[in-house]
Amino acid sequence: MKTWEEQGCEVCRQQWMSGDRPQYLATNIERHTTLFRCVVCGSYWEDRERYAVEVTKSEAALYGEQILDNG
Repeated sequence: MKTWEEQGCEVCRQQWMSGDRPQYLATNIERHTTLFRCVVCGSYWEDRERYAVEVTKSEAALYGEQILDNG
């Protein structure tokens, strides 16, 4: 697992620390997670109820058709 400093970029890490969030993409009710994507660096983030963690594109693809087109 990556350290906090290795995940995303300074902008999206600061968004999580300040209570702001990267761009919302989807919610997975079964997993109790929410998917976000940084508009600056493009990293995907999963909010796992108690903490946020960067996830891979293939992990983000598990949300399938739930992902909103915020394009």
